[in-house]
Amino acid sequence: MTRMRNFLTAMWDQFGKFAHAVRERWPVLTFIILTFCLPFYVMAWCLDVFDTIASSVTVSVAVTIFPAIQFLSPPEPFTKISNIGWFSAFALVGLALFFGVDDDIRFLTFSAMFVIFALPLIWIFWQIVRHELILIPGFALALIAMLVYWAGALTKDELTSDLLLLPLPFIFVVAVGWAPIGSLALNIARKYKNVRIWGPATQALAMGLLFMPAFLASFTIPNVLELSDPWSAACVTIVGVVLGAVISEPLKNMFLEWGNLKPETGTPK
Repeated sequence: MTRMRNFLTAMWDQFGKFAHAVRERWPVLTFIILTFCLPFYVMAWCLDVFDTIASSVTVSVAVTIFPAIQFLSPPEPFTKISNIGWFSAFALVGLALFFGVDDDIRFLTFSAMFVIFALPLIWIFWQIVRHELILIPGFALALIAMLVYWAGALTKDELTSDLLLLPLPFIFVVAVGWAPIGSLALNIARKYKNVRIWGPATQALAMGLLFMPAFLASFTIPNVLELSDPWSAACVTIVGVVLGAVISEPLKNMFLEWGNLKPETGTPK
């Protein structure tokens, strides 16, 4: 009787430890299962992407190892699983690609292909800007403007919407080249932020470079795509207002410092 009680107590303790481990890791485990494992399960058993049952079983077992490894590893914040996030992105895009092919949904197939081409560039871009998140708003404006212009061009020329995401890889090629320049400008602005004249000047330069992609896209792309003037005017106005708002203060401070017009703190009237 004592052995049975000890055995049940030990089993209950182990179950408690298991439940505690799951409770600590459930956001990460749920994310991995839904966004990484599930797409592979669907591809293996619903879409028959893999030729044989043995291949499907092998793939299923292989992807199941990831949540098992995460469960056995020390708990970590949900935001620290960036690599798993990128694996999940590839898995979800792959599922969309094969689902589009299987059901002959051309828009889904082409969109997934363009995203697959862009994902390595997106990963490189993220590695550059993840410590400089301030770069993202300026690029996001350029990305939105470019996609809106492209959609307008497709509509104007009565082309298929299957190519809606075609510009995505090209946009991120430019982004990968622009991000280091923007990051360098921000670092220079931080270095000289307390220096007279140079501080406001470098701040204005950094803010200008931050929104320069959006401004250039709004100014040049409508002409390249032969869109009507209102397309260009509307976007240039929006970006110009934003750009003017972010650089007006540092420019004003630069000229005040340059002309020795800025009042000193604590100077009596």
